[in-house]
Amino acid sequence: MQLSRPKIRAMTDIGGNPLNPCRRHPFNYDSLAWANAIRRVSGLIVMALVLVPLVWLDQAKVQIVGYVLFPVEYAMNAALFPGVTTPLRGNGTALLILVPTLALLALAYAALRSLYAFVRAAFHHVIGRYR
Repeated sequence: MQLSRPKIRAMTDIGGNPLNPCRRHPFNYDSLAWANAIRRVSGLIVMALVLVPLVWLDQAKVQIVGYVLFPVEYAMNAALFPGVTTPLRGNGTALLILVPTLALLALAYAALRSLYAFVRAAFHHVIGRYR
């Protein structure tokens, strides 16, 4: 008795890749145009809801974010670049600088915690060996 080869054409009739099992189902949401349209529209709505307050904050006369950023930026400039003067920035510019600054501080904090855990484990390894 000879076994027949599986028919790959039947799997590709719905427009999918025969090697990708997610594309074999006829009701896959990636293949539906309306689902992609809803994703795009919802992404635009979220982007508008985020950008409208940011644009308002940037056009506000009162500097809110600049006063939050100034001490952080002043301390970093004093530690890394002593000769630099730190300006008080507007809201939009301060937000553009504050986000990477906070990311850099979070990265430095995570690196210091990892270094502390490594040194502590190394000391415990050495102390435990000679105890």
